[in-house]
Amino acid sequence: MWKRIFILSCYIWLTSVMNAFAQTPCFEFAQTGIPYPIVIGGVDVNNCPISVGDVIAVFDDTLCVGAVAYDGEYNLSLTAWEGDPPVDLPGFTPGNPMTFKICDTGCDEIFDAAATYEIGDSTFGFGIYTKIYLNAEFEPNCPPTNIYLINLELNGDSPIGTIVGSFITIDPDGCETFAYSLAHGEGDHDNDLFQIVGDELTTAQVIGFDSQTLSIRVQTADSFEQTYEKTFTIDVLSIEESISIQENQNVLWQNYPNPFCKQTAIRFQIAQSAPVKIDIFDITGRQIHTLANSQFSAGLHNIPWNGENRFGQIAGKGVYLLRLTAPGFTDCKQLIRR
Repeated sequence: MWKRIFILSCYIWLTSVMNAFAQTPCFEFAQTGIPYPIVIGGVDVNNCPISVGDVIAVFDDTLCVGAVAYDGEYNLSLTAWEGDPPVDLPGFTPGNPMTFKICDTGCDEIFDAAATYEIGDSTFGFGIYTKIYLNAEFEPNCPPTNIYLINLELNGDSPIGTIVGSFITIDPDGCETFAYSLAHGEGDHDNDLFQIVGDELTTAQVIGFDSQTLSIRVQTADSFEQTYEKTFTIDVLSIEESISIQENQNVLWQNYPNPFCKQTAIRFQIAQSAPVKIDIFDITGRQIHTLANSQFSAGLHNIPWNGENRFGQIAGKGVYLLRLTAPGFTDCKQLIRR
């Protein structure tokens, strides 16, 4: 009887210890049941915000004692777990210094982060909680993962030098610069009809009136000369199909620059004086900011967005949706913050 009770007790203890170990992308730690809260007021990496899903971890020497994934909002709560020797669960020792690491889940890179303490003295167990701001610099080395061409249509008989559209590159690293070029390979049939100037695709020849579909292949290279290639098809519109923007139309143009790091401009035209609402949504469909909600006069307007949400906090890297609503008119554009 007592033997069975002893075995059952050992099983319960072993199960509780095994269940105490938690794992996030990049980090593993024990949830000992003795928590110490750390509030993260902000994170800056290479002068840019981190991405949603990146993980912040706190260490006691080489032991990870807590980690949390960034959810797009500050003040972010990170729980550090104190060691519990009676049940052999590892954790921090009160009074030991804290250190922090960040895992860029897009690149699968882990790097050190320096903490500035608003509350606390850099040691575990100070007061009721610690509040910090993190800053880090590291050399990004992830290759680009995609290219977009804003606008895939061209009016027939457009003169040489006509701008077709602008390229944007998706890259897990923050605030990089990119060089674009026409590349040889699958889908490069009509490369000779175009040229790339900066991040803009322009015509190198006069293209005929007839409706047709053209194909080009484009390469983007980041500042570390890592590349990505993609094929684009461009529809040439006949005169009958060409759509010109009239002065009496409501229009929302693509924001510029896009992608952007610190600020972008949103340009739109209203045919007549009307109430206009401009909202920003994240990729989950959650509204994070309203940039405008008031009466606008007829004509052209520019509204800046500095990447902040409605709480004044910097939004993370990623894709956002811009929606403009006016009486009888709604249009959306994709914004990319890097």
